[in-house]
Amino acid sequence: MVRPAIVLIFFFLLAWLAQAGTVVLNGRCAQSNQSSNTLLFYLSNSGNDSAINVAIIPSLSGATPDRASYKIGSLPPQSNTTVPIGFTNVIENGTHAARIVAVYQQGASSFTAVFPCLFYYGHGNATVAQVLVSPSAGALENGTVKIDVVVTNLGQNYLQANVSLALPPGFNYVGASHYLVDLAPEGSTSVIFNASPPLQSSGGAYTSYGAAAFASYSSGNLSYATMETFSINPVQPPTALAGYLLFQIALAAVVMIIALIAFSLFIRRRRHRSRS
Repeated sequence: MVRPAIVLIFFFLLAWLAQAGTVVLNGRCAQSNQSSNTLLFYLSNSGNDSAINVAIIPSLSGATPDRASYKIGSLPPQSNTTVPIGFTNVIENGTHAARIVAVYQQGASSFTAVFPCLFYYGHGNATVAQVLVSPSAGALENGTVKIDVVVTNLGQNYLQANVSLALPPGFNYVGASHYLVDLAPEGSTSVIFNASPPLQSSGGAYTSYGAAAFASYSSGNLSYATMETFSINPVQPPTALAGYLLFQIALAAVVMIIALIAFSLFIRRRRHRSRS
């Protein structure tokens, strides 16, 4: 019979390889009432590992957050929290764009995530934008990401809209970070953003990022804004893919070697006992 210790070591090794902890953060914005100077940000962790040292960093268009960051602490698996974000210096009533960044740690590694949303300030009904944005992301040969945003005016009036993006931390714009576009009634135009993604680790797979495109404008002393989310999937260079595959092969080889060593020790001890 194989020794129980060898079986336990092999079992826990496989369990460690197969069940790595993950943190999955989800966030959304809301307001208790339209005239409140508080934006409520809901953050949840649907993963199986804890996010620690969590901090929320808000960036609001047309208003100033009361604090530069809001510390949460730890967010255990399957838990959620609400962060009230106060703001002042509102430029005008209406709908505005917000970019909420969550910074957290998982084990010894640090991560960031961006959560774009819209918030409203003022009395009466929320303003509804007559502009539609349709973003799409590709990848250029030089490693930068090309983001094409089609902006369409669904209304009957001429508008000048400010088109911008909410990109994850670590992205750097190559060129313009926003555009002012003139839109004729029922007209549309296209703008191109270029951005370089964060450096990727040579030992792991490339990451898919969540982002959003905004279009905002003023009309009748009111602010209007619209938003559309999209994904950025950087192309993985062949060298990085080869490195990742080699890492996986090496990891499998280590497991096999440990298993063979354990089996060899078991056979050797069994032969020694049979001779004695």
